[in-house]
Amino acid sequence: MNTKLAKKFAVLPILLLSLMLVFGCGKEAEVLEFDPATVGAVASSAISVFQSVPPENYEAIQKFDEEDLTGVTDMLATRGLKISNDAFANGFNSYVSAVGEMGNFTSISEPTDITATATDITALLEITGTNDGPGGSPRTCTAEIILSKNLTVKNVAFNIDRTTGEKLANAGLNTLLGMGTTFSILILISIVIWALSFIPKILSGESKQKPQTESPVDKTIDQIISREEQEKEEKSDNDELIAVIAAAIAAYESEATGRAVSPDTFIVRSLKKH
Repeated sequence: MNTKLAKKFAVLPILLLSLMLVFGCGKEAEVLEFDPATVGAVASSAISVFQSVPPENYEAIQKFDEEDLTGVTDMLATRGLKISNDAFANGFNSYVSAVGEMGNFTSISEPTDITATATDITALLEITGTNDGPGGSPRTCTAEIILSKNLTVKNVAFNIDRTTGEKLANAGLNTLLGMGTTFSILILISIVIWALSFIPKILSGESKQKPQTESPVDKTIDQIISREEQEKEEKSDNDELIAVIAAAIAAYESEATGRAVSPDTFIVRSLKKH
């Protein structure tokens, strides 16, 4: 029994090794075959097309619609350069941006590096401009041309070569702009929240200043109360006047008759004011 188990465990490493060999010897990924001279010629032709445009026409070409771009790429195809509409539009915009910083191109090298995948071929070319960089040397950039299997230009980009100081400065500027924008929005939100606290106070102030309209029922009640108070005052004044008149008459009768006469013996039936 032990001998059989030992044989089984001895076979396992051989099986694992066989599996590793099978999977390790898989077919390598295919890459496109290309002629470096042909790829270099196509890449240089794409750059030359952009260089042939006068600066006064830059803005007009950047406004081309799809129909205009198709007309341009069809004309270039008849002259041997196959390029897609997007590649022409994006490449031309990148070219204009590079020329604005580098100046006119003074030299364009042969492809310094050509790589291929199963679908694309990428060529890199070094370009020198007329403008000087931070160190006093001419500005340079790397043109990246991507071609398809049938050598149609799929994309063109001009990447400016920058010093470490420029890269750090750009990174710092981007960070500053991002943080500045964030803090500006936060400050604006804080101001809006602070201003919202005054809205209830403003609304309550308006409600206090708003004149209160008296209803007809309230007016009627006020008039009745006012009239009753007036009648009470008039009655009180009449009672005082009657008492005075009665006292005066009693005094006169007492003097005339020679005997005391009480004011209570007189009754005032009515009192008219003139």
